[in-house]
Amino acid sequence: MKKNNKHQNYYGLPQDVHFCAECVISNQRPSSAIEFLNTIDLKKTVINFDKNKLCSACEYNKIKNTINWDQRNKELKKICDQIKKKEKILLTMIALFQEVVERIVRIPPMFLSINMD
Repeated sequence: MKKNNKHQNYYGLPQDVHFCAECVISNQRPSSAIEFLNTIDLKKTVINFDKNKLCSACEYNKIKNTINWDQRNKELKKICDQIKKKEKILLTMIALFQEVVERIVRIPPMFLSINMD
């Protein structure tokens, strides 16, 4: 009697099982899916492997390790400082505009107040 070594695959996952050479995740872990839309015949999108048998997560991790995070942090702080500076100028302009409107229209300040929190 000849024994069948192939296992039955379920849930649309691939028949052959492959593992990442670095983190040992398998191709049986499906990518994000909306579970209530699944059907028996729906083929799942699974993790990809490159020619070196590395999963896409490990490939991306190698890219992240080449980024100069201190430099990125400095750039982010610079952008935030520019935005804060523009915000202060804008709030000053709003306050001046409010003062001009109050003088012209003579409406009590409580009706023109702007929440600056």
